[in-house]
Amino acid sequence: MSFETPKVVLLGKSKEKNHLMQKILNDIKASTIPFQFLDSVFITVGAKEQRYEIKKKYLKEGLDYKNIEDHLVNLGITKDIHLIEVVIDLDDTYGVVRDEANVILDGLFDGVSR
Repeated sequence: MSFETPKVVLLGKSKEKNHLMQKILNDIKASTIPFQFLDSVFITVGAKEQRYEIKKKYLKEGLDYKNIEDHLVNLGITKDIHLIEVVIDLDDTYGVVRDEANVILDGLFDGVSR
């Protein structure tokens, strides 16, 4: 595939004001975005700047953020890509982070009397 490196934009979507998750996502330099965190992915292609949505059913393995162009080629998207928008569901991300943090903290404080 011979096109210029597209601009990749990572966006967050939430029903709540979720400043903590926005901060965490800004601080973490993830290489892969898990499927359960993805809300949607859009690409803008061609000279006419046409915008298309990539259906989540094609992203079941998550999204390899650092090799996103290769991932798109594997999906058969070989047009001149200008922009890739990755929208993360901050509410789902918060739920997973909260649950995982509880497991870690429970393990650390297990057996500590109150």
